[in-house]
Amino acid sequence: MLGLRSTRSFAPAPPLRQLCGTPRTWGARHLTTGGTVTEVAPEGPPITETNREFASARRREAITDSKPGAEATLKRFWKNVAVDRRPDGVAVKLDQRTLRTPGGKPLVLPKSKAMLATLIAHEWDVQERTMKHHSLPMTSLASRAIDDLGEGATRDQVRAALLEYLDTDTIWYVSRAYPSRSTLLLTGPSFFQDEPPPLVVLQDRHWEPLLDWARSTFGVEINKFESLLYNSQPEATKTKFDQLLQSFDAWEMAGEPHSSFSWSVLILKPS
Repeated sequence: MLGLRSTRSFAPAPPLRQLCGTPRTWGARHLTTGGTVTEVAPEGPPITETNREFASARRREAITDSKPGAEATLKRFWKNVAVDRRPDGVAVKLDQRTLRTPGGKPLVLPKSKAMLATLIAHEWDVQERTMKHHSLPMTSLASRAIDDLGEGATRDQVRAALLEYLDTDTIWYVSRAYPSRSTLLLTGPSFFQDEPPPLVVLQDRHWEPLLDWARSTFGVEINKFESLLYNSQPEATKTKFDQLLQSFDAWEMAGEPHSSFSWSVLILKPS
């Protein structure tokens, strides 16, 4: 999982979370009657029954809920959820209607993603009387892949944002001498330390092999750093990882930022 943390002298990170991880209004019935979208907003996603339900919930909360940032909920309107295997892939159906993305496209996954379709169906099936955006992570991931990350500007922005983090991969940071207070003030903290000894043993056992593996697998030079500031990998290394990201399909690109946020490690996915 290409992992990442922002640095560049503590500059703000690229808007990767906004580009690839923000849940939006889903097409649970991005299916209107008959399973087709009948209205399209002048700007933004199609107007579907699910979008209307979430919009209504937001308006109700704006009136009745004084808590800042309260999340809109949606009442469950479906009874049955099923995985539908079809010639063009695997879909999820709510009461015989195909689930749709926020962009209004049928949420049909490749046949190789049948397990993901099962997880999406489970997300919808376990919802009780009400549901919230955050309770549909797999639906969000699949919608991103279908709507935004096949090609186009959003995919290019995500790739560029991921590359911005290459210089700050967590396992690049090594320190074998415990820094003095003055050194910390000048260079910032390091991830590797020479104490406590048990931690050093674990770092050597688990992180050094990853560095060796990355060098041999991708045929690149990887610099290790002792500070969070002013670090950079060679241009040839960046070019190699850019080529790897360009080779990702939409589904790999959709999953990459999520793993990166969780692990803060860039090198563990492109193999």
